[in-house]
Amino acid sequence: MLIVNSPHNPTGLVMTKEEIHQLANIAKKHNLIVLSDEMYEKIISDGTEHVSIASLPGMAERTVTVNGFSKAYAMTGWRIGYLHAPSPLYQGIFRTSI
Repeated sequence: MLIVNSPHNPTGLVMTKEEIHQLANIAKKHNLIVLSDEMYEKIISDGTEHVSIASLPGMAERTVTVNGFSKAYAMTGWRIGYLHAPSPLYQGIFRTSI
């Protein structure tokens, strides 16, 4: 698994489109699943473009994206998020033990 955190908190680093493409190539070459934390995609103050690795060719089927609303919309104290993943991964992600 490859974990990508861009935009990054607390540094504010936003990976370039070229860097995201390089990571996508590594993931495809080594048959890796990518966990992409994009919680801060709406909080970029210098106009840098955020590129989701899942948007690149051949990456949607291998990317689990984690995002949310709490940070982007200043919902202090709320923890509202979501996850998007390829269908074959859902069963493992949401497996529960009762």
